[in-house]
Amino acid sequence: MAIESLTITSTEPYEGGRAWGESGPFEVVRGTVTIALHPMAAANERITDITLAERGADGLARAEADFCVLRPTDPARANGGLFFSVANRGNVTVPFGIGPAPVLATLPEYTIPSNDSLLLHGGWTIAWCGWQFDLARGPRQLGITVPQALQDGRPIEGDFRIELRAATDATSLRLLDGTAIMAGRTQPVYPPAGLEQPQASLSERETPAGERIPIPRGRWRFAHEKDGVVEPSDSHIWLEGGFKAGSIYELVYRTAYCPVAGIGMAAIRDFVSELRHNRRPELGLAPIDRVLGMGVSQTGRLLRGFLGDGFNVDEAGARVFDGVFIHVAGGRSGEFNHRYAQPNEALAHGYGETGGGPWMAPAGGLLDRLRLLGAVPKVFWVNSAWEYWRGDAAHTHTKRDASADIPNPPEVRSYLMAGLDHLGANVEMARAVGIANEPTGVDPSPLLRALFSHFDAWVSRDVEPPASRIPLITDGTAVTRESVLQAASRIPGAALPDAEALPCVPDIDLGPDATRGVIRWPAIYSDYATTVVSAVDDDCNEVAGIRMPEQQVPVATLTGWNTQRAHGRLRPFSAMPGSRLPFARTAAEREATGDPRASIAERYRDRADYQQRVASATDALIADGFILALDRDFAIESAMQHYDEALGDG
Repeated sequence: MAIESLTITSTEPYEGGRAWGESGPFEVVRGTVTIALHPMAAANERITDITLAERGADGLARAEADFCVLRPTDPARANGGLFFSVANRGNVTVPFGIGPAPVLATLPEYTIPSNDSLLLHGGWTIAWCGWQFDLARGPRQLGITVPQALQDGRPIEGDFRIELRAATDATSLRLLDGTAIMAGRTQPVYPPAGLEQPQASLSERETPAGERIPIPRGRWRFAHEKDGVVEPSDSHIWLEGGFKAGSIYELVYRTAYCPVAGIGMAAIRDFVSELRHNRRPELGLAPIDRVLGMGVSQTGRLLRGFLGDGFNVDEAGARVFDGVFIHVAGGRSGEFNHRYAQPNEALAHGYGETGGGPWMAPAGGLLDRLRLLGAVPKVFWVNSAWEYWRGDAAHTHTKRDASADIPNPPEVRSYLMAGLDHLGANVEMARAVGIANEPTGVDPSPLLRALFSHFDAWVSRDVEPPASRIPLITDGTAVTRESVLQAASRIPGAALPDAEALPCVPDIDLGPDATRGVIRWPAIYSDYATTVVSAVDDDCNEVAGIRMPEQQVPVATLTGWNTQRAHGRLRPFSAMPGSRLPFARTAAEREATGDPRASIAERYRDRADYQQRVASATDALIADGFILALDRDFAIESAMQHYDEALGDG
């Protein structure tokens, strides 16, 4: 049955009725949908615990999800395309100048330049729906309410695992993934099944691949310390002596809360299918002739799992997405479709990372299930250097031991944004996570807009996009992280992460039932993969991938790594930001510090010379199809801003 009902709660003009070129004004439609799933349907067999889900008298499992649709007010002006953006932690967003905001932002609160939305000027219908059960649902945060899995009429009780990290030394922590970006976005959803739990375990390790040191059960308890008073709590853990900033704590305990998390993927599938086939005339949509989906970071990881689990086919056997654009997701999936899943998890190694499914497999392996179903979409994988440095992006196209490249299948193109990081131009967020080097600060919008244009042309008109551009074993552009750090150690003042503290990709034994989404904790970790990144030139700038003007005509070394202040004996790898390591301004400054990189004055005669070189690099990227002609001035101005900042003139 899929979508059982749809309720519209509001319809309002977007940006006060502002017209977007020939597309005219847009309207924002918000509401909820009820999803009704047949537990035994072939399309639902990969939903963990769907056969144990709470059901109605008719035998169907139901969930309710929030949705938002942005459509041309006049359906006759729509271009026939549906662009589905997977809601990132509940946000109604489209990133990087492709859609209604140049950076992640919430509709309809932001005004953007009229030339900064390919989707709005192109007449696209844009849609989102909730898929995360672990968000507090509200008007600005799309979520979903899912049924629980039952045994003997009660939610299934079992072992739950969570990784906790303290930003600063603390006596107690919330039972949440220990990532700063989670603050305020979610709520504890897995309370302990009783606070005593003598068999619960807590371990500490210094690095991702470090030995897990058990912490005696008598030293910790489910409690919260506030104003010096320790009180029992089902949402916190307290540790005698406190939690150390920088350490990684793994907690395993029993919970009796068992949401059927994988229904979130089915909600995306069924909502998109409903719009594709225009089954809801009350939405006022024009006929849809193609559907593109996009996920960024967390939601890109979700789409990897979505493809791997075969969700691109609905209950009726029809294709859902014609194309899927996966951005800065690396080679990971996440905790989206297993018992006691944590969709908001950002950093932990767990189900969906390497075990229990093909999520770390190269693109061809990830698409195996859909190939059997005849529903493989065209796919763009786009990653920054940071996802390669995180340790997993290269495993989408190399063997685990980095002994050879694995070619993409014909439906896939892969691109590395050389020297860029996970956050792009969002330097405020980068600095907020606490970093030792300045963030890269390069805006990827021109590149993303050009790639999206190729992506749409490929899906809609079968126009071949540019060939993949990634580090390769065969041409020597893929090298180990340790070799690059050794080269970067020559740069004066650069704060480098310790090699042994870098993220890693282990093989994970999750127990005999992992393939059906039931995990045995603690897991057994072994056989760490060999990670490769792009090789670098004499300036330590990356040579593989697509090099923006700031890379081709540099005033700094731009990297996919950064670090934080040392905790204990090691300096850890920083989550999300890369580094900007400026060149000396003059030869005298370079000689005074012993910098092996030529100074800015030694490279460029003056500002006009630099601008001319940037313009030439930009024009070459336009000719290669990696910057749109309409973005030429923006790309040049962005590079010139970094030049002025480097000389202290910005």
